Amino acid sequence: MTPGRRGFFGGVPVVVAVGVGAVTYCVALAVTYVLAASQIDDAAVEATTMEEFEIAGWLFYGGHSVDIDGLDALGRENVNFLHLMYSEGLPLHGADFPQEVFYLVPMVGLYVAGLACVRWIAPAGRRLRTLQAGKVGIPLALGYGLSALVGAATVFSLSTAGETIQPSTSITLVMMGVVYPVVVGGIGGALGSK
Repeated sequence: MTPGRRGFFGGVPVVVAVGVGAVTYCVALAVTYVLAASQIDDAAVEATTMEEFEIAGWLFYGGHSVDIDGLDALGRENVNFLHLMYSEGLPLHGADFPQEVFYLVPMVGLYVAGLACVRWIAPAGRRLRTLQAGKVGIPLALGYGLSALVGAATVFSLSTAGETIQPSTSITLVMMGVVYPVVVGGIGGALGSK
């Protein structure tokens, strides 16, 4: 065995991949905000206690199939905000982008993150095998998932009338902390090794 290729991750840049996962979360959220900002009806936002960035954040979480807990005011306990906005229409004032675009943003971001970690960030001269390179999704998940959990519990959590409305932490952990980064980031890493 070549020195430095031992262990479960082999030549995968683990520490860097964790950081890239966190950065990918921020970049994908920013792209979602830019896409959503052109569609959010300012008058509808002013009629609520929400800010534009919170609506964009809930759309971002919805793009990962994460429900928002506590929307009892709408007669629903848990709902995917992205589906709600496209079915009900408010506070969007006309969909410039199809709903599927909000699903593609995190997938493309995580794919590129996995590819970049293996192809451009891995130590020079090291070519990883496909299976080893696919494991980059695991450290990406740590950075991406932790960022998603912190965002769900702080930035995108609203407290009104003694109730907390926020992205479901359990679904956030599963979808944004495991499924999306491990699968999509892993695919990016595996294809980046070729």
